[in-house]
Amino acid sequence: MHNFVPVKAHLMERHIENQGKKDNTQIMKWKPPPAGFAKINVDVAFKAKSQQGATGVVIRDENGHVLAAKCKWYDLIPNILTVEAYAARDGAVLMNLLNRPKVMLETDSLELQSLWRSKDNSRSTILPVLNEVQELMGRCMVFELSHVKREANSVAHDLAKYASISCLERTWLYEIPECILPSIQQHDCNGDV
Repeated sequence: MHNFVPVKAHLMERHIENQGKKDNTQIMKWKPPPAGFAKINVDVAFKAKSQQGATGVVIRDENGHVLAAKCKWYDLIPNILTVEAYAARDGAVLMNLLNRPKVMLETDSLELQSLWRSKDNSRSTILPVLNEVQELMGRCMVFELSHVKREANSVAHDLAKYASISCLERTWLYEIPECILPSIQQHDCNGDV
C-alpha cells in the first residue's frame, strides 16, 4: 500500500496539469461582434468517400441573440474547400434576408480565409462561389471575413453535423434550432439564450 502513494500523487499532479490545459482550450468561446454588427459563423461536415457535405450557419447580434440559422446538405462535393465556400455563400444568402449593414463572417477554414484575402485567387476552383459571396455582401456598409478557432465555432459545426445526419436543408429566422440549444448554452460567451 505504501508504494501507491507516490503513484497517486503523480496521477493527481497529472490531473491538475491536464485540468489547466483543458481550461486553456475552454477559454476559446464564441465572442459577440462589436455594437451594431451581426456575426455569421459558418462550418461544415464533409465525407470525402461519398463526396457529401453539409453546411451550418448561425447569425447572431452583439448581445449573442440568434437572429437566424441554416443548415444544408450537399451531394457530389469534390473537396472540403468547396463545401467551406458553400457555407460562406449560405451565410451571405441568409444575411441578405436580415438586411444588416455591418457584418462579420467567421470560418475555421484558414484556406478559405486566405483565398478570400488573396488578390491572386483567379485559379481557384471556388472563385465563382467567392464572387457570389462578394456580390451578396457588397450591399453591406462593412463586411469582414476572418478565421476563428474551431472551439469558438462549435455551434455552426453542430448545425452542419445535423444537416449531414438528416440530409436536409432548413432555415430558422429569429428562433434557436433545438439541435444547437445545448451548444449555445454550454459553449457561448455568456451561456444565456
